[in-house]
Amino acid sequence: MRILLTPDLLDFLIRQGYRYCLCKTYPPDREKVRRSIVLTPLTQRAWPAGWLMDHDALFDLRREPARMAEGIDDFLVFVNVPGFILLAYLDAVVNPFDFSGHYKA
Repeated sequence: MRILLTPDLLDFLIRQGYRYCLCKTYPPDREKVRRSIVLTPLTQRAWPAGWLMDHDALFDLRREPARMAEGIDDFLVFVNVPGFILLAYLDAVVNPFDFSGHYKA
C-alpha cells in the first residue's frame, strides 16, 4: 500500500528495522502537475533479482529519504509499505501509549 512519506512514518520504519529503500521516480500525471517518487523500504541491502532494474536508486533511509520527508517542491513522495506495517503504524499513531501508560517509543 502506498502512503505519503512523513518524518513520523520514516522514524517508525527505521524503528521497525528498515535500513534501505529502493526509489522510483514517475513523471507527472496528465491531471496533476506534480511528479511522484515511490520508495520501497528494505531491511537489508540485498533485494530480489530484477528489482534494481525497475528502480532508479537505492538509498539509506536515514539520508536522502529523511530530506524527502520534509518535502520536495513539485514532488509527492510515497512509501510502499506492507499492510501489516501500515496497520502497526496507524496503531502507533492512534494509540501512542502502551497498557502501562508509557509512550511507545
